[in-house]
Amino acid sequence: MTDDQIRTEDGRLDVLTALYHRRTGAHEATTISTVFLARRDYTIQEVANWLADLQKQKLVESSFPPKSAIRVWTITEEGIAHKERMGR
Repeated sequence: MTDDQIRTEDGRLDVLTALYHRRTGAHEATTISTVFLARRDYTIQEVANWLADLQKQKLVESSFPPKSAIRVWTITEEGIAHKERMGR
């Protein structure tokens, strides 16, 4: 694997883990990037891309709160099971 591929895989796992640990709420991509993953050097665009990838795998889902144009993200039951099977 190339360094970019490793970064992508690590980033997806970090995003999924962040949502796993905060599964009772829905969170914006900017919050995931700047608060939950603040110690990592991920851009907001990278996090948004990884969320879209995870959504295609049905591990996360997005929605728009009532009267809001800001997309929020939550982990799905399938995402929780996936994360628990990984054991990390």
